[in-house]
Amino acid sequence: MNVCIGSWGVGVLQKRRIAKLVFAFLIGISALIIPGAGPAAMDGLGERPAEAAAIRVTMLGTGTPLPVATQYGASTLVEAGGQALLFDCGRGCGIRLAQARREIFNKLDAVFLTHLHSDHVVGLPDLWLNGWTQGRRAPLSIWGPVGTKDMMTGIRSAFAFDTHMRGEVERVPASMTGLQTDIVEISGDGVIFRQGGVTVTAFLVDHAAIDPAFGFRIDYDGKSVLLSGDTRPTENLVKYGSSVDLFILDVMSPMMIKNVRAQRTSREAEIIIGHHMTASQAAEIFARTGPRLAVYTHTINKSAVAANLIAATREGYAGPLLVGEDLMEISIGAKILVRRPPGSALPALD
Repeated sequence: MNVCIGSWGVGVLQKRRIAKLVFAFLIGISALIIPGAGPAAMDGLGERPAEAAAIRVTMLGTGTPLPVATQYGASTLVEAGGQALLFDCGRGCGIRLAQARREIFNKLDAVFLTHLHSDHVVGLPDLWLNGWTQGRRAPLSIWGPVGTKDMMTGIRSAFAFDTHMRGEVERVPASMTGLQTDIVEISGDGVIFRQGGVTVTAFLVDHAAIDPAFGFRIDYDGKSVLLSGDTRPTENLVKYGSSVDLFILDVMSPMMIKNVRAQRTSREAEIIIGHHMTASQAAEIFARTGPRLAVYTHTINKSAVAANLIAATREGYAGPLLVGEDLMEISIGAKILVRRPPGSALPALD
């Protein structure tokens, strides 16, 4: 199992190599190498790994519907084969994308929505409008469940004054084409995207009453990523997640479940909990699929909560496991390299 983990500083100019190395020393850059993995391909401070990666995943937002300054809404960037693909667009997605990859903010190739709960789409107006005003020249391509077209019609109507003033009166954006959207509604399992050697497969998941809801599998150059979306256990996770390199899974930690039950009526609590995966259920899914690396998302990731979640998962799963955090970067090649943002206090790779 080749997995390396480290931390890096964000935003230091590439040409200031010496200054970056000093900064790396100050923040304590580190790497954990799983036995047998070989030297860590980490020359630090936000640079791409020395070893070429087939797929690079950046977890832009790993939070829940609760507004928390350290965890933005559900959103994941996947880069492969020259494609920049965004999966979900929750609260603060545009901010995180600008932090992680400002150069592609207005050049995204596609957006994929797992479902239409607000915490997965509330950042879409910002992404759509700011991408346009900052120079997007092609329509924004969006894949989502039935209802996505209606949602975008409503968003367009809500911001009609803004788009009219900027686009038709002030004529500030370079291209009105960048305001357009190409929307494809998906309703079942199957390949929905092929470009640059990258394949995206959508598959139905079980988000209780939210129907349809989807997970996505991304394949490129023999490497693979599965994003579960919000779901409780379903055989499709096993079918499409078998032997993937990276499995990113929605979960409710034991401490989250305890808090929900304390703050809600018993009926409300069971409905909320019943929409998601518990640690024991996730452990079974991971054990059956055997990913090279399993990562949790859509969960509170304070250090004590994360440690408790990992401990609960260990009762049924022994493979490499992390709790995700905003701006965590995972590069998938012969090795899997994980870079944490500065100041991370989450448990080490377990």
